[in-house]
Amino acid sequence: MKKIYLIFIVSIFFYGILSAQNNREKKDTKEATELKVVDTKFLLDLDTIINKYQKCQNFDELHPWEIFIESVKNYLDKEIKSFYISQSFYKDAPLEGYGYFYYRNILFMVNGEKESNVFQMTNNSKVFDVYNEIPAMIFDPPRAQYYYIDEKFIFLYISPCGG
Repeated sequence: MKKIYLIFIVSIFFYGILSAQNNREKKDTKEATELKVVDTKFLLDLDTIINKYQKCQNFDELHPWEIFIESVKNYLDKEIKSFYISQSFYKDAPLEGYGYFYYRNILFMVNGEKESNVFQMTNNSKVFDVYNEIPAMIFDPPRAQYYYIDEKFIFLYISPCGG
């Protein structure tokens, strides 16, 4: 009896999560500027992340990716920026981001600080629909982090299959 009750409770929980993600309403729109990647070495790093992720069991090509850029405090008297790259918890365009680009048919939203040595803003923009959407809480996204110092990317870590 306890097993049947437990199965019933778990079923209701997962049904709630799935129906909340499928029954979403359009909340707003967000406009973002199209970006052009001008540092081709950065694309090689994206290739590495994507190629490793495609080998994972939890590969999901529906979720866009986010790139968050921020300055890192340091004692080297050098400008260091952190590039944190992660697949979004949302299936549609993330709620944040000043720019976007597509690479290998994958949407990347860029937010945080601007880095003109890597991304060039174009005159094009796109309006994204924003939904009332519950993030995929059971989704453990792939992620990677790089430091950008003296126009070079320094690899910090990658977790292509999440975890």
